[in-house]
Amino acid sequence: MQGRGLNRQTLIIAGVVFAILIVGILIIGGGDLFGTAGDDEDTPEPPAVADADGDSVPDDEDQCPGVAGPADNNGCPPDSDGDGITDDVDQCPNDAGPVNGCPDDDGDGVQNANDTCPGTPAGAPVDGQGCPIDSDGDGIYDNADVCPDADDNIDVDGDGTPDCADDLIDSDNDGIPDDADICAGTDENASPDVDVDGIPDCADDLIDSDGDGVADDADLCPGEDDTTDADGDDIPDCQDSLVDSDNDTVPDDADQCPGEND
Repeated sequence: MQGRGLNRQTLIIAGVVFAILIVGILIIGGGDLFGTAGDDEDTPEPPAVADADGDSVPDDEDQCPGVAGPADNNGCPPDSDGDGITDDVDQCPNDAGPVNGCPDDDGDGVQNANDTCPGTPAGAPVDGQGCPIDSDGDGIYDNADVCPDADDNIDVDGDGTPDCADDLIDSDNDGIPDDADICAGTDENASPDVDVDGIPDCADDLIDSDGDGVADDADLCPGEDDTTDADGDDIPDCQDSLVDSDNDTVPDDADQCPGEND
């Protein structure tokens, strides 16, 4: 009986010693009971997850890999006003618009806040303040200006074509350009040439139908020569009741002695 007790006690002591050895090995060996600690040095590190913009959304899942954005927006910056321009570059993040994210009601490319001339007609070129450009100051914007360097409002002949672009400026509509029209304001083609001297009456300084050098409107004897005064009494023969060349009171056509006193 005494031998069995010793054996049992010996086993208990041996077990305690063994346990102490195991604990020592674990402490000294860093917990590697079977000497496998060195294996960790050969195990490769897992590859780093690419995240170029540092927004914690992996590049392969990030719809905006070059710009940081929250994960709930797929890695993209938010667009609060839904105008397609993200808040990080939107000058009006809470007010949708096409110009840097800001409204432009007249569509001239200048946002409302900077537009000095709201309501610019569509297509009109504007300056930096949003005002239409009229380079020649004629009141017609450059995009509709027929003559960019001249006044489109000048239309001498009233044909609807500005003089600066008119191939024929003809104020009296006679088909003859004003700069060659000798009868401005009159239809040169319809003007008569009473004295048939090749000059239309509208431009003729002397209309003399009978060619006597006396204008028709002052001619005492139309169709005859007013300069004929046989008796020199200053009355044209065509108007003289007594043509008496020798002054004998006998008319020449009845004078039996022309040049002498009958």
